[in-house]
Amino acid sequence: MRTQSRGFTLVELLVVIAIIGILIGLLLPAVQSAREAARRLQCSSNLKQLALAVLNYESQMGAFPPCLQYDEGDDPAWTDEFRPNWVVLILPYVEQQSLYDSFRMDLPLSDSANRDARGMELSFMQCPTDPNNRVKYAGAPGREEGDNWARGNYAANGGRGYMLSTSWWDSRPDAICGPTSPGWKDPEYRGIMGPNVSVSVAQIRDGTTNTILLGEVRAGVNQYDSRGTWAMGNAGASALFAYGSNGDANGPNHCGENSDDLKTGNYLRETDPGLETLLRECMPCATSQGAWQATTRSLHNGGVHLAFADGSVHFVSNFVETSSGFGSVWDRIICSADGLPVDRSKL
Repeated sequence: MRTQSRGFTLVELLVVIAIIGILIGLLLPAVQSAREAARRLQCSSNLKQLALAVLNYESQMGAFPPCLQYDEGDDPAWTDEFRPNWVVLILPYVEQQSLYDSFRMDLPLSDSANRDARGMELSFMQCPTDPNNRVKYAGAPGREEGDNWARGNYAANGGRGYMLSTSWWDSRPDAICGPTSPGWKDPEYRGIMGPNVSVSVAQIRDGTTNTILLGEVRAGVNQYDSRGTWAMGNAGASALFAYGSNGDANGPNHCGENSDDLKTGNYLRETDPGLETLLRECMPCATSQGAWQATTRSLHNGGVHLAFADGSVHFVSNFVETSSGFGSVWDRIICSADGLPVDRSKL
């Protein structure tokens, strides 16, 4: 007698395939969630490392580094003659002395002599959740900014005021452009690291545990979007300005049509990628041609990582309390000397 072997029927195969598909469908979200958790942990670790480096700089120099530096007579929001920003200044404190030494500090960072140095990709400046941080900034069309600007995802707290020039002082008391500007002298606008100016730990009168030092930013949506550019001191590139109740970018990941003011605002809205795409990506910008304001942004679900001036890192929800007038929790953790410290349990 011969034993007849019997294979799977078509129905049985389909059932097995369906079960495998269901199992994959159940496991995939868990795998993705675990991967994002790992990316968030790395992002938080990067921010912690940077905060400690900035604090070490303050300990050595007696003050925090300015978020950006510009030459007398220039406008910080318009200039293409970029001088060393806070990231460049702290490079020796993150074991990057050789990179620091490779910059020609006697020349603007936008000079071709600094092309290779500004184009160096720094892993501790890149949040792994952001897929755009490997696309280098090519410079604003029609401007002399240079190209080959590497990306970063962390920015300094410049303040609640706009990064505006002296020509705006009469009409804008929140203008921040240096140590004598009205916005920097006003405790309801001053942050920690401004243009050509900064404070010391002792001058953070609200307490280091209650004041933002650094926050996340997203890399630009394309090569002509300067946001998330580590060696450039512009708002949105490596600095945060006017991201409280007095600006259009009130709160983390604000998606209002005019949230960020960038040099390339007109180009991004009208040419590439277009306003519809910017709004869909929650990366809007105004038609302004000056880098005046930008808020903290991330691709993490529900909020952003912030480093406080005591060196601690916390995840703050997109729904943190904001308001149309000064005094919200969000406003108060931006300002370093408003006299209204915040209990971090409210974040």
